Amino acid sequence: MRFAPGGERLAPAGADDTVGVHRVDTGERVISCVGHEAWVQSVDWSPRGDLLASVANDATLRIWDAASGAELERRKQGARALSVAWSPSVR
Repeated sequence: MRFAPGGERLAPAGADDTVGVHRVDTGERVISCVGHEAWVQSVDWSPRGDLLASVANDATLRIWDAASGAELERRKQGARALSVAWSPSVR
């Protein structure tokens, strides 16, 4: 689970194979990033808060548009990853 830059949104990893974006003040789920085929292990926000990265037990890394939930990129990994993080110097 990671807070977005600015702290208004929260993105927990989930057993339902999705990444949900929630408002911190109300808990309301405002975006669902759908596409993983297994438990999401880790999520992280880009430094500007406009993108999300996630890794799951389906051995994929996915990049999502944090405003719409649209999948922007998918990379198949050699094995499942347990964690993902953005470099502070990227976007």
